[in-house]
Amino acid sequence: MPVVEAQACGTRVITSSWCATEDLAGEDSWLVAGQEFWDEPQQAWFKVPNVSSIVGALRLAYQAERGVSDGAIKFARQFDADRVWSDLWVPYLAQRFPL
Repeated sequence: MPVVEAQACGTRVITSSWCATEDLAGEDSWLVAGQEFWDEPQQAWFKVPNVSSIVGALRLAYQAERGVSDGAIKFARQFDADRVWSDLWVPYLAQRFPL
């Protein structure tokens, strides 16, 4: 959750554009592309970030407005533990395990 924690502090993030991290990045974050590769011992696909994509994201971040990002903070608030519990878990558990 470091991506969400950074945004909760108002910091824009640079993260990968695959797996869950893409869903954890707000609109004013920068996503980097990756190169797929097959990991034979684990029998699974992985991705390694493309260096050129990282450099591009760093350039954009350098050119961006400095300071605390209200957009990042607003985005991160949706992951507040109390909100997730009351708005998502309680209804799910009530449906899944009715009294």
